[in-house]
Amino acid sequence: MYRLLEDEEVALIYAGADADYTRLLWFYLKKLLGEKMYHMYNKQDVRMLNILADSEYEGLHVIESEAKELAVQTEENLKILQETAYKYVGAYMDYQEKAGIIDAQYKSGYSQIIVDKEAKYEFEFKAADIRKVMYDILKYPIYSYTDTGVPKVDKYVRKKLLQETRKENSTARLLQHSILTYGSNYAEYEKLRAGSDEDKKKASKMEFNKLEYPLALLFEQYAILDKEYTSYYKPMLEDNLESKIFKSYSLARIETRRIMNPSQTMKKNLKKLVIPTSDDYYSVDFDLSQIELRLMYSLSEST
Repeated sequence: MYRLLEDEEVALIYAGADADYTRLLWFYLKKLLGEKMYHMYNKQDVRMLNILADSEYEGLHVIESEAKELAVQTEENLKILQETAYKYVGAYMDYQEKAGIIDAQYKSGYSQIIVDKEAKYEFEFKAADIRKVMYDILKYPIYSYTDTGVPKVDKYVRKKLLQETRKENSTARLLQHSILTYGSNYAEYEKLRAGSDEDKKKASKMEFNKLEYPLALLFEQYAILDKEYTSYYKPMLEDNLESKIFKSYSLARIETRRIMNPSQTMKKNLKKLVIPTSDDYYSVDFDLSQIELRLMYSLSEST
């Protein structure tokens, strides 16, 4: 905010007040800690904070060429998910528009029913458009509302929809081929999607076709991939990050005092690309969110 203040005197007044408030808060928290806890805080946490700060500054060194290849693959997989959703919704809308004609043809014994296989309905993968697709077009059930009465399309809703298995008289369209495979790019897409290893599929036809509300699966997979892409891959492609991933630590966001860093949730295919900053160091993988880091610091007698 301060960078937007053009008056230096105003900026100094506001900055001074914030600094003083932080100082007063420090004295208050010090009393709450007590002498023993304050001693341990200085001995362990303050020193550890300096180590975490250095870690943040240095970042996670990765094999850049392979990380960027994963970035491109993830970007292409997002496009595949989008295209699949466009065709699914487009085919549904085309069928609904022709339902009366198709029914009349069927009853009259006319078997040549033509449905537009190239039909598409393009939309943004954002809440407003997804809401329109799910509730206005596909008529999916509503499981939750916002405080203002708007139907939600969040993770909770997707989870509820994915619990509904396909009914006997279901009108949900079937997926003819599995889509997306971990580690595949668009050039390999056609070959890999027809493979038999269903465990590697992000959205297998078996999983998709057993659902009553299958588009929720595509939205769920898109949300997971998009978060991974925007958190790790997009910065690599758009900025020169010196073959590094930069993420911040937090010691206060979790009640149990666990140390949190987004790198903890990195997928295995990206985590395995993390390498030491130089040949003088080794990489060690341990449980960052528990007590291990504090014990390692104490045992190392770092200063």
